[in-house]
Amino acid sequence: MYTYFLPTYTLIPPKPEAGLSRGMRSWAEVSNVPLENNAHPFWEGADASGTPQEDLERKRKWRLDADTLAKFRNATTMYLGSHNFHNFTVGREFADRSNHRFMKRIEVRN
Repeated sequence: MYTYFLPTYTLIPPKPEAGLSRGMRSWAEVSNVPLENNAHPFWEGADASGTPQEDLERKRKWRLDADTLAKFRNATTMYLGSHNFHNFTVGREFADRSNHRFMKRIEVRN
């Protein structure tokens, strides 16, 4: 049994003009993948020149809405069943069967 804690603000997309956001847009263009072009409501009215510390303070006050929580819960169902978690192991080859985990249940609480 595993327990993971994830701050809900990690579900906020990157700041619209941040490097990660620009990189995602470039990747979507090159890959011909549709990417939502509208900014997340969290960033509306935010100071574009705000420091990372100021952004983090705002993020810590942000609360996840019920619709986003439902979407996240739905997205986690793709991990049900057997999957290779090689990226979360140390010193094992990709094909090593001990990298596989079988997820019977995933519970997302807020």
